[in-house]
Amino acid sequence: MSFVSESRASPSREFSAVAWSNSERFGAEFANVGLDRDRLSAEGVAINSAPEPYRLDYTLETAADFVANVEVSARGDGWQRSLTLTQSASAGWTAATQSNPLRGFEQRGSANGSTI
Repeated sequence: MSFVSESRASPSREFSAVAWSNSERFGAEFANVGLDRDRLSAEGVAINSAPEPYRLDYTLETAADFVANVEVSARGDGWQRSLTLTQSASAGWTAATQSNPLRGFEQRGSANGSTI
């Protein structure tokens, strides 16, 4: 696995651009990460070849005391899925998901009862 990182600081927040690749099979990831005393933000993209080719995009934003919101979307040959996780300081985590075939692709089958 190869890893590259570059950092820069602003008066209130430190930012880093991070990238790495997988040497065992084709795959790479790039992320922009920001860190403050009580907050974190990150957005990135990953592509990989196994178990099948896919692209994954994500964002992470925290409020004070690192209470988080996370959005992840993934897509591959004829499918796409998304997940949104929202954390509340008082109520814990909630999740919302979505799974759809991409336009122009036929439904491929099912795995564990979930449509692919």
